Amino acid sequence: MDAISGALNGARFAEVSSLDYDAYGDTGVNWRVREGYGRLIARLGQAVSSITVTDCAVSRIDRSGPVLRLETNRGELTARIVILTVPNSLISGEAIRIDPPVPALIEATAGVPLGLASKVHMTVRGAGDFQPDTQLWTRTDTAETGGYHLRPFGRPMIEAYFGADLAWGLEAQGPAALFDFAVSELVAALGSDMRRRLEAVAVSGWGVDPWSRGAYSHALPGHAADRAKLRMAVEDRIFLAGEATAPVYYGTAHGAWMEGERAAEAALTAQTLKGLGLDPRRPGDDSEA
Repeated sequence: MDAISGALNGARFAEVSSLDYDAYGDTGVNWRVREGYGRLIARLGQAVSSITVTDCAVSRIDRSGPVLRLETNRGELTARIVILTVPNSLISGEAIRIDPPVPALIEATAGVPLGLASKVHMTVRGAGDFQPDTQLWTRTDTAETGGYHLRPFGRPMIEAYFGADLAWGLEAQGPAALFDFAVSELVAALGSDMRRRLEAVAVSGWGVDPWSRGAYSHALPGHAADRAKLRMAVEDRIFLAGEATAPVYYGTAHGAWMEGERAAEAALTAQTLKGLGLDPRRPGDDSEA
């Protein structure tokens, strides 16, 4: 059970709010992208007319004045509106600081931390031994075990999937440790010849990535309501978005996309109302309209 929770939530069930877990909206459709999610998101973003600057890390957002001031490794920027789409771990750990601080926001991000799911993609010789797109769990006596996707898309590959404490521990040891663990489990389950048939192609490392510090979010017990708190704007000029703010589609690409749209619409509404001299926090007050 905990091994499966590690895959679903990135954490053991004891660390997951049952209310939040029950709120998840399973559409029953779980698309895998043959070319990869990175290419999908890049393609979707091609229609957006904007200026994109990479390698420009924001470390502080100063909200003490009439405009927001952003300190970055490439200088200072000013803005009327900021939409933060970074992982909760960066906000709760104050890798990106908001000054003056917003204690309620930091507490809410801490209540919805990131779990971890790590993957190892391997080629396998003699792949015809396995049926395409099948699943394998090798052990039932411990949560320290992985799930294996055999021949995804019919390709001669095996994808290993590790979650929760196992993933954190293996990532801390480095990419080779994840591959070695996968090989040891597959050898134990399928025979010693698997050792010579497997070769690592790619290993994820979201837990050790300083700009992620985890994979996707889960609410801690007693903190199911914190996702709603994350959707509350700070002074109607700092908005949060991402999978962690999604009420039912958290942990998914479509949940993050929908929350980005929600935050953008809220930011545009706030700016429009301010331009009309109205308080965006009182949408029902049309006395001055």
